[in-house]
Amino acid sequence: MIAAYLVSDKLSLTFSILVTVIYSTFLVGTASALLTTVDSAFYIGSQYREIFPETKIVPVPGHLEYVLIATLLTSWVLSTLFFLQQRGVLKWK
Repeated sequence: MIAAYLVSDKLSLTFSILVTVIYSTFLVGTASALLTTVDSAFYIGSQYREIFPETKIVPVPGHLEYVLIATLLTSWVLSTLFFLQQRGVLKWK
């Protein structure tokens, strides 16, 4: 991805679109895996609390999914905008 950013002005439009689609697909997979992991942590934590109610465990914050999604979405938008700017599609003044 870094190499694509560095040479983005020399890439064909087709290849640029392909790189963006691959990167977007990768981020969707990453987001899915992170959300599944957080859901599993909530489930395991609640099961553990039911079986061992006297044991103190560190809770997983309830808003963690939103933080993960917002972080991934922000990074995707910024990197896509940067890629478009490097390609010359966007002009910053």
